[in-house]
Amino acid sequence: MLDSRIYTFLEVCRTLNYTRASVNLHITQPAVTQHIRYLEELYQVPLVEMRGKKVCLTEQGKLLERLAASMCADELHIQERKAGIGRYTHCGRVCDSSCAESVSERFSRH
Repeated sequence: MLDSRIYTFLEVCRTLNYTRASVNLHITQPAVTQHIRYLEELYQVPLVEMRGKKVCLTEQGKLLERLAASMCADELHIQERKAGIGRYTHCGRVCDSSCAESVSERFSRH
């Protein structure tokens, strides 16, 4: 299971809004901010930047978004294989096994 902060980051990427992400995830807006800061400290790169009230992803944030989405798809693929089904839903995301690309393949390209 992926760290919940990755799911928070992906929701911020999807909404480009901390408040909407917090509402969608049923957590507080300060918790969203803490999750993003934790990931920025962990990876030692800025992932998002604020332009006024607008949330924008940095280049490193865009890369993490792609890798995190791939990890999420891989996790879903594992869950569907365990369950013996073709589709699996997690955190409101539906993924076919066709969208699951291994994380190792993504890392080897970067």
